[in-house]
Amino acid sequence: MLFCAPAAFAAGGACPTGANYIDPTNPTGPNVTLSSLGITSCFYAAASGSDSNAGTSEASPWLHGKFMSACSGTCSSTSWTAGEGMIFKGGDTWHFGNSGAAPYTGGAWSWTQAGTGTNPVYVGVDTTWFTGGSFSRPILTEDNTPVASSGSPPSHATVASCAFGVGASGNMITFGGLNNWIFDDFEITGYCWNNAPSFGNNNMFKMFGANSTNNDYFLRNYIHGWSHTSAGPQADVTQVGSNASLGGWHFWFNVSDGIDSDWYTTGLWGAGHDGWDLAYNYVGHQGVANVSDNCHLIHDNLFEYIQNVTDGSTHSDAIFCFSEFQGGTGNPNSFYNNIFRHIGTLNSQSISYLLQNDTPASQTDYVFNNVAYDAQPGGSGIFDQHDNACTACTGSIVYLNNTVSADTSAGQANPIIGRPGSNPTTAINNHWITAAGTQAQVWQSILNLTESTTTYMTNATALADGYVVANDFAPTSSSSPTVTAAGTNETSGICALLIDAHAIAACKLGTTTGCAYNATSHTVSCPNITANAKPSTGNWQTGAFQFSSISQVATPTLTPSSGSFNASQTVTIASTTAGATLGCTTDGSTPTANNGGTITHGTVYTGPFSVPVNQTVKCIGSESGFSDSGIGSATYQFQGSAPNFSPVNGTSSSTPITATLSQAQGLGMCYTTNGVVPSSDTLGNCGAGSTLYTGPILVSSTEIIRAIGFQSGWTDSPVGFASYTITGAARADAVALPGVILLPGVVIK
Repeated sequence: MLFCAPAAFAAGGACPTGANYIDPTNPTGPNVTLSSLGITSCFYAAASGSDSNAGTSEASPWLHGKFMSACSGTCSSTSWTAGEGMIFKGGDTWHFGNSGAAPYTGGAWSWTQAGTGTNPVYVGVDTTWFTGGSFSRPILTEDNTPVASSGSPPSHATVASCAFGVGASGNMITFGGLNNWIFDDFEITGYCWNNAPSFGNNNMFKMFGANSTNNDYFLRNYIHGWSHTSAGPQADVTQVGSNASLGGWHFWFNVSDGIDSDWYTTGLWGAGHDGWDLAYNYVGHQGVANVSDNCHLIHDNLFEYIQNVTDGSTHSDAIFCFSEFQGGTGNPNSFYNNIFRHIGTLNSQSISYLLQNDTPASQTDYVFNNVAYDAQPGGSGIFDQHDNACTACTGSIVYLNNTVSADTSAGQANPIIGRPGSNPTTAINNHWITAAGTQAQVWQSILNLTESTTTYMTNATALADGYVVANDFAPTSSSSPTVTAAGTNETSGICALLIDAHAIAACKLGTTTGCAYNATSHTVSCPNITANAKPSTGNWQTGAFQFSSISQVATPTLTPSSGSFNASQTVTIASTTAGATLGCTTDGSTPTANNGGTITHGTVYTGPFSVPVNQTVKCIGSESGFSDSGIGSATYQFQGSAPNFSPVNGTSSSTPITATLSQAQGLGMCYTTNGVVPSSDTLGNCGAGSTLYTGPILVSSTEIIRAIGFQSGWTDSPVGFASYTITGAARADAVALPGVILLPGVVIK
């Protein structure tokens, strides 16, 4: 189901207009606007707000989010409908545990409004609205201070007590029985537990759907800072949990990093969690099983520093698919472009497996382009084909172009692939690195196994040939064994069976090795590496990587880089590859070239050019004898400052006041006097209900004037306002000045 934007009733104010939001149809492509997602109006909340405000603009925000227990006044009485957004100010903090801190949410937050397929509800941010010098996520905290694992190696850590909680269920945030929502770009932290939870409870965020047509998105969130007492088991507590597996959950671009917490506890996904689409995430410094039902598409994730629990409450797994989506041959399940590293290696706390499939009968799972190394499974294997309890998990599994090194500091404990005997298994073009380089160290059983064009390699040989941790075991030259191997071309074979368009495209490329993690901003950048294309005819290479002996044109750099500006920018494009032809687009499309110096889509760059309006510039480099570069891009957003008022806000007079507006960048100005937030349209005119400012305004009765600066192609400025109080009656002899605008009720004689 795709979001689109038909007309809908809107009780809120205008939404942010910038293209700053993930496109569900192309998540790694250009960002899009809220309106294109079907969000037609918005409400706003800030730590400086008041629930008695209208809540319909950034100038008049509520103190709380809708449906928070402490939401009162206008916040509480305002109705909500599909297609509306709840925007939180970046950098502000909402407190879930400490009732003495402000703003206090009133405890747990239960969101109760669903969207529709065409008009979802959005709960998230405007990245141009924030406290401080630059945008950071709004913070949702239970107010407990975590204790981090420490020492060498880091040890299990507990706290003496949990200072704060959110109630018996232990769920901080709940989206229950709802479909068609987007929860975007929050920091969730400060969670603590001191008990063994019942199934489905003790979650930092919990969701469950109302039916099988969910269209729900959990995007760009940062989760960290959990803690527990010795009475609280390390297992059974989940950062993001659900108790239904109905399909349609999309978990993209999230960061779960417990580096400031106990590294041997909790998990991003908990028992019963829906694993429909888990992609572009970072999961690190934690333990406990990441258990999902309904696994379908799991790809482009980075898993690292995941350990087993130390209290015996469960075993830990990077991904445990307790059940899988049953789509048959028409919609198979795919697991690709994931990287697993440094897992189960601390304090002898080995885990059970990195990826466990439970393939339904009469169905095939596809596992391809994954990389795993420095992982110490203590039970079944690095890849495990089915849980012993699942007697019906007898479907087939295909392993294609994976790279796995089973060596760790403790040696190899188990085969790479565990329990394959009852599952028909096909293995093609894989790169297996083991102590002895033998099939027996890869497969626990070769019953029902068909294997071809495989590169088996010992640890010593891998090291000598340059397959090392520093480069994620990628080949380093055109003579590397996986590059010269005559692998099987599966362009029209396995790739054509995947059905999902993103999976098909990924199958025809080398691995991306997931996403790069920025531990400072706690964000991911995807892909981690630019994947080279596999040939459509001729032999493929073995292993996850597709090595190219042809040098690649350096990705163009754009100066200035992305940012928000209040004046036209002159943009310069450069590539460190001498002689490369550069081509750019400004319409959101991706430029292309022919690997030979010719731009096939886009405008050839000849020199610096002006960008005067909101725009994303994308550029490619091409040169004869080189492969085309990656895409360099920058997004430029323009917004003027809020209008200034003379006399200033708060002026009181017994006679009419002449108000004059000015705007620092010389933009046009729209204003209102009836409480409505002024706006402009896409043509550069004042929006409905707003008046174009053309000269001084004569105020004869108490009024609040609200104004924005605007220009076609720019984001409307923040709202400026001034409140004027007239303490006496209007003078009968007031004289109209040339060009003065008279407000309703002004008497001129």
